[in-house]
Parts: sequence; structure tokens; C-alpha cells
Amino acid sequence: HCWEQGTLNHEGLAGIAAAVGYLETLSDSGLLTARERLVSAMSNIRTYEQALSKSLIEGLQRLSDVTLYGPVYLDNLVGRVPTVAFTHRRLSPRQVCEKFGEQGICCWNGNYYALGVMERLGLEENGGAVRIGLCHYNTTTEIENMLELLASL
Repeated sequence: HCWEQGTLNHEGLAGIAAAVGYLETLSDSGLLTARERLVSAMSNIRTYEQALSKSLIEGLQRLSDVTLYGPVYLDNLVGRVPTVAFTHRRLSPRQVCEKFGEQGICCWNGNYYALGVMERLGLEENGGAVRIGLCHYNTTTEIENMLELLASL
């Protein structure tokens, strides 16, 4: 006379355990508790991604054919995700992304479901913008390679 809830989501639990274990590897050594290791890992990721953001934004600002959109204040990268949007003076966002894709560089083009913003900026009629997103596993070498390719277009 009772209802069973079914089994646990074992694959979900395994995935979470693996993700937490991975994050712990990014922490400072010598920390004792799992919480300390996770807090350290997230701090390390934030610091590294801010450095990547700075490198990407500085590099894009040096290119005369590129217009950046969004916050690009290098002295205050706290709270900002390492993602930038830009347009190229001579190429559509789609053309830039196709060239990047040919070289194995992942990026996006379009309006990213922010249609109102793109219309307000006057970008929607030309295909939106290129969006580059970085993560803690990216490197400054990858950024430099992307910037070199972009400068050569």
C-alpha cells in the first residue's frame, strides 16, 4: 500500500561527483576539506579567466577593423564572464565565424536570442555580432592565434 519513488538518478550523481572531483584538481594544494578545495578552484578559475579576458579585449582593441560591444573596462573585470562580442568592418559575423571554423576556432554569430539588443545597436540587419567565449581551459596562445587570424582577414 505504498508508492515507490523509483531509483536514484545514478548517472546524474556520477556526473556531479566527477565534476566536483575535476574542480578539486584546480585548487591550491594542501587544502583539507572538499569545500576549501572547491572555493580555491573557483577563485583560481576566476583569476585565470580574468587574465584571459584582459588579453582578448586588449588584442581586439588593437585591431582597427574590429568594433567591440559590451563592458571592456580592463581595470574592473570582476563579475564579468570571459565572453566578448564584436563586429568586423568588412566581413559579416557569419563570414568571420566561417573563417575561424576553418582553422578550428569555435565561435558564434548572430543575435544569441538578444534580438532587442541587436536591433537597438543596429547590428541585427547585418547578422548580429561574433561572440567569443573563453573558459579556464583556454590559453593565451589560443587567443594570440585567433587574433593573428582575425588581423589577417
